[in-house]
Amino acid sequence: MRYRVFLSHCSKDIHLVEALPAYAKSHNIDIYLYEHDPQLGMMIADKIQRRIEQSDAFVVILTKSSEDSVYVQQEIGAALNAKKPVVPLVGVGFDTSKLGMLEGTKYIPFAEDDPESALSKLVRYLANLKKGKERGLMNALLFVAGTLLLGAMFGGDQDNDIA
Repeated sequence: MRYRVFLSHCSKDIHLVEALPAYAKSHNIDIYLYEHDPQLGMMIADKIQRRIEQSDAFVVILTKSSEDSVYVQQEIGAALNAKKPVVPLVGVGFDTSKLGMLEGTKYIPFAEDDPESALSKLVRYLANLKKGKERGLMNALLFVAGTLLLGAMFGGDQDNDIA
């Protein structure tokens, strides 16, 4: 099963996230980057909103470059509104007083000159979220199968009921 993650970031930080999709793919995690999804004629806001809603989780890269990004803040709001798990990666030097709606949220710290260890932690965390989702789906399937089986075993043929 694929696990879809929307990655919010400032366009100036694309160098920090370019390697993440290939690394995550080995864990059956698809990372959505706006830059890799050209859709001519589609409103950008509609495309981003739809991708956030279709995602299983939301990751946001917060750096000095993104501190005042209106788009990043709006994407965070859309993810919270869609009830997605939000995982912030906070760069050294980011003004944490600008966390806004993420104030009090646990985050993964990282150094922009060495983001590899933080990205590795992120992928491990996302892999755990993916496993949790898979367990939830398996439990739901087992519940439905059990309900159907019990219904078949005890439902009986209504025509043979004694009135």
